Amino acid sequence: MAFNIDRPDKDIPMPAFSHKVIAPYLEEDIKAFLKACDYTSPAKTGNRKGFKMRRPTATRDKALIFVLLDTGLRVSECARPQLQDLDLKSGEIMVRPDKSGKKSKSRTVYIGTRSHQAVWYYLADRDARQDDPLFVTRYGRGMSRDSIRQLLEELGKRSGVSNVHAHRFRQIFAIQYLRNGGDVFTLQRLLDHSSLEMVRRYLSIADTDSAEAHRRASPAQPYNQTPNPHTYLLARSKLATEWKMYSHDQCLHTLP
Repeated sequence: MAFNIDRPDKDIPMPAFSHKVIAPYLEEDIKAFLKACDYTSPAKTGNRKGFKMRRPTATRDKALIFVLLDTGLRVSECARPQLQDLDLKSGEIMVRPDKSGKKSKSRTVYIGTRSHQAVWYYLADRDARQDDPLFVTRYGRGMSRDSIRQLLEELGKRSGVSNVHAHRFRQIFAIQYLRNGGDVFTLQRLLDHSSLEMVRRYLSIADTDSAEAHRRASPAQPYNQTPNPHTYLLARSKLATEWKMYSHDQCLHTLP
């Protein structure tokens, strides 16, 4: 015997999908990261004054931060390049696809002058072959995505930056790229997004804060000629008096 009963959940509305809040790093956060690369956390030695030591991986860590910031690479993609994938003359980095070829595709990304300097300074201290990984540990092995994440977490603790993860570098790259006049289609290719949906979210953030960005970067701002408050009040009083006299004269002229 079959029961013809409708499903009770058919009339229940599906929950609305909500995107995660995009919270890219601020400029102060990046400066704090770079500063934290140079020295260790203060060492506590009993009654003696604490001291800091210079970190031996400072040049590598700065180069890694600049590459993440300047390319928008995923953390796993940043762990894959070899030295032969880097062209220091043109500033190009060839991104190797993952083993499956589904999560990321082969493409070329670019680094600017500041990132180029940081990478060159890091490689100048290395005696490496072309098939060696671009970023290596202190023991000469290639950095994995887990070791990069762990490094960023440690830098976050020393710098006082909260909620540290590599994807926020990808977010600030996308938003700053759009703020600086980049187009969405090139950004889609650089980020290796299959659709424009995520790029549109970055674009909406860039449009939302355009007024604030203009306030900070207004070309007229350096020529601020705000008068002395006392002088300003005198000028307003004089203008008001002249306007009253002008209005009175106009009324006299209109009388028959």
